[in-house]
Amino acid sequence: MSDPDKLLHLCWAHQEPSDCLDQVPCSWCPFSSTCVPNLSKIQILAPIYHADVCPLLSERWEIRTRLFGANISTITLLACIISMLAGLAIVAIVAVTISVSWKVRLKWKYRSGDWWKVWKYISLKWLRGWRLRLVDAPDTNSATPLLQDERDVHDGILEV
Repeated sequence: MSDPDKLLHLCWAHQEPSDCLDQVPCSWCPFSSTCVPNLSKIQILAPIYHADVCPLLSERWEIRTRLFGANISTITLLACIISMLAGLAIVAIVAVTISVSWKVRLKWKYRSGDWWKVWKYISLKWLRGWRLRLVDAPDTNSATPLLQDERDVHDGILEV
């Protein structure tokens, strides 16, 4: 008998998950209740590389290995890993958003008085076109009072 045949006979003889997983090169396929040889380095990830690891194609991702026992399948393990990575990504995005919003808030709070900027078109001969540039715009209305005459206001009420 060749080596794959010996492994098949070694694994195929077991009809219980616990007996199957006690054998080193064997894995359990739960839907067909079969013990199959699994020579992958990381047995739980065998379905990624071998589509025919279990007799039924529908149970490919439900293979159980010795590493996690009969209660954890490949699909369960991958779902847990992806969920944890997604959770960490969400926490990182929230942390970056909070950090950036704090920096923007501080910049906004301590901005200079002439912080208004406008876009102005300027012509460049070497460019032969138009380019936008950020320039300072003088604030001419900040020196004028909102109410023209202080006599018009009496106890916070505007008299017309």
